[in-house]
Amino acid sequence: MKAAMMIAFLGSLALTSGAIAAPARELQATTLAGKIPAAKPNPNDGRGEALCEGEGRTADSAEDKAVVAVGWIPFFSTQQMGATRVLTAAASLDGQCRPLDLAVFVFRSGKAVGMVTARDPSAAPVVRLNDADTLVVDVDYLKEDDAHCCPTGKASVVVAIGEQGIGER
Repeated sequence: MKAAMMIAFLGSLALTSGAIAAPARELQATTLAGKIPAAKPNPNDGRGEALCEGEGRTADSAEDKAVVAVGWIPFFSTQQMGATRVLTAAASLDGQCRPLDLAVFVFRSGKAVGMVTARDPSAAPVVRLNDADTLVVDVDYLKEDDAHCCPTGKASVVVAIGEQGIGER
């Protein structure tokens, strides 16, 4: 019995040792079910600096105020079609007041139903609300050998929007 288990264990090692890990997804769509996650703390957040005072945009809507309440900074313009409203917010600012860890929040009838985030914290998503039920998010991201100024990676996700959440198409 022990010998059989040892052979099975060694066999599984042989199968996995040569496997190549799949690359991480650059964009992630997540259903929120009404609960907006708190912005990820950044000990180097520039929002406390005088230089960065007033960065972002004013929280005009109830949806903007809901993301601000849990630490996000609204950035860029919002988009709305019917009962669907989409806004982009940053978790923090870098030392030059640029937004970091941007997230695209999707609201339906005032309820947070989803968010799309990029793996690269400096990536700035380009958002297109095609209709009340379809969102497209594009992002340029830094590949391993890219200079910080010049991302060459490109990723896109098409998101279906429903009353209870979102999902990739």
